[in-house]
Amino acid sequence: MKRLLIILMIPMAFIIFSGCAAGKGEEKVIEDVKNIEEVIYVKSEPVKSIEFSDEMVLPGIAESFESADVVSKISGDVKTIKFQIGERVSAGDLVVKIDDTQYELVRSKAELGLEDAKFTLETLKR
Repeated sequence: MKRLLIILMIPMAFIIFSGCAAGKGEEKVIEDVKNIEEVIYVKSEPVKSIEFSDEMVLPGIAESFESADVVSKISGDVKTIKFQIGERVSAGDLVVKIDDTQYELVRSKAELGLEDAKFTLETLKR
């Protein structure tokens, strides 16, 4: 029974003493307000609702993490491009087709010269 009485008395004492101390704290706040020399005026505005877009336009430059220089062993005009910008290519892939008309003419002329040389060789052998 004594324990129950002690257990109930401790919270009651705490409530009573904390209630008495509350008035002293308010007096201190009032004294602090009286000591303020500068008054700061604040203008308030009503809250307005506005709509935001889901899209943002940001200027910048996009660069890839990986890039490679593409060079050709021969010169010529580009006839067709075999890929799209930004498309991934691997080593050995056909990237561009160069106009080979001049090279085909030179090859044909060389083949005719070879055939002529073979004919001349056969003729000299007889």
